[in-house]
Amino acid sequence: MIFKTNKYSRIYFNIIIKAKLRVIVGYKETHHIIPRSLGGSNDQDNLAELTAKEHYIVHLLLPHMVIDPIHKSKMWSAYMCMSKMHSKSHNRYTGAGASRFYEKAKLNTDFGTRRGIKQSLEEKQKRAESLKGHIVSEETRLKIGDANRGRKLLPRSEDTRKKLSIAAQGRKLSEESKQKISNSSKLRGHNGFKGKGSRGPTPIQSIEKFKDTISKRTPDWTMKPRQKVICPHCNKEGDITGMKRYHFDNCNALSDSSNTV
Repeated sequence: MIFKTNKYSRIYFNIIIKAKLRVIVGYKETHHIIPRSLGGSNDQDNLAELTAKEHYIVHLLLPHMVIDPIHKSKMWSAYMCMSKMHSKSHNRYTGAGASRFYEKAKLNTDFGTRRGIKQSLEEKQKRAESLKGHIVSEETRLKIGDANRGRKLLPRSEDTRKKLSIAAQGRKLSEESKQKISNSSKLRGHNGFKGKGSRGPTPIQSIEKFKDTISKRTPDWTMKPRQKVICPHCNKEGDITGMKRYHFDNCNALSDSSNTV
């Protein structure tokens, strides 16, 4: 028995019974009568179609119905997640008192208090079983990618770096994993020189840059001689790059002639 026998349970199941005896025309939301986090299934008998307001109310009732304190924390977490999740496909209810209950849910969740607590083997097994056969659509993958693209991760502390280093020691990669890493590195492109690859340019830009660099080198890998030019003001001859910087319009001969005048 996971639910108490109290007024909240009576209101909850009255809403569920009413939902089971009708058909909603228009916008509706599917609700798990026994929440999945409490062991509920996706069977039709455990599903009920509710309006946005009813869905909000039943999730507000659930924390007051459960017996186990851990279940209570989970129900507050579910309510908080549902309350803040607004999208084109979900018309979330934001009626009177919603902000007050949202604050209460945030204070009663265990996101912070359970952080760092090791999961039991049974909990890990349940999570693994729930994820088996779960296929993410291409549209969902694109949404996840867009949401995380450009996201900056927090800098890791020295202690965290050491832990990651110790955890990675002695780990052997399969041939398949090595091939995936290799293919991923090839897509990053290369800057055309020895050293680390460059994430910046696309592969095509990198190849073109590399070809351009090679074309300017002689067979012995020295740069081709640059064009020689003569400054019209002091008649000095030199490399085009240096001459443009220190001669022509910037030549000292111009300033000397202006001073004498």
